[in-house]
Amino acid sequence: MIKLNGEEFKEKKFPNGESLVDFANSNECRRERIDVEYYFDGDASLIQLMFIKKELDYINKNAKINLYIKYMPYARMDRRMEEFAFTLKHVCDFINELNFNKIIVDEAHSDMTLGLLNDSYQNLTSLKVLEKAMFDIKFDFEKDYIVLPDTGAEKRYLKPLQKCWIKNIMVGVKNRDLQSGNIISFDLLGTNDMRGGRAIIIDDLCSKGGTFLATAQKLKERNCSEIYLAIAHLEDNVHTGDLPKSDLIDGVYATKSIYTADKFNKKFDKLTLIEV
Repeated sequence: MIKLNGEEFKEKKFPNGESLVDFANSNECRRERIDVEYYFDGDASLIQLMFIKKELDYINKNAKINLYIKYMPYARMDRRMEEFAFTLKHVCDFINELNFNKIIVDEAHSDMTLGLLNDSYQNLTSLKVLEKAMFDIKFDFEKDYIVLPDTGAEKRYLKPLQKCWIKNIMVGVKNRDLQSGNIISFDLLGTNDMRGGRAIIIDDLCSKGGTFLATAQKLKERNCSEIYLAIAHLEDNVHTGDLPKSDLIDGVYATKSIYTADKFNKKFDKLTLIEV
């Protein structure tokens, strides 16, 4: 899905499946500033983004066109490895060639994304999700904990959390098999007895949820009474894992950046989706 200044651009197709880019009913294409919100929905959505940007350049040459990437595709392929293509770089090169005025990425996953995209900035939407979760559960700053499940999360969130006067912070250390994606080992650094305190795990992305269930298990072993999860991006793939049915995590909060399974009546009773 793509929005122009908050107005969804309706996708049309020719009978043979090719895109028909029609601005006839769009009220936003001739404004001086155009904010393009891009929601990744498969590789074809990148082609649609290209068509829209190039046509906007043609019909409105003086407009300042900004790109808001709600989920950065291929963000996890953020390095060159012998067996795999460096797809993040190739996607960033593609977007750079479209010459947006500026680019704002929601939860870029790693610094590599911002390093590869021209004139780009990051919006840490998971902190807004965390704020919602803390409000809902009436977070106790003296007794409850914020949990960073790995070193990547620690790098992203530790300093912002400390600036918010959060003193009870725990950090996970995991070892993952890059080929299978399975977690080989996991440990949690912090207090050995939470004395019934609650915990909110924060991170940028959830696929099947294995990391968060492993984290929750360690928290339960340390006398944690309730566990919640606050994330920016929730993949539909979560329904192939155990998280939706597990009793380890009491509630999940996420943005609507890429999660679409609710449209297909997938059952996830503990999930709260929020707009950011």
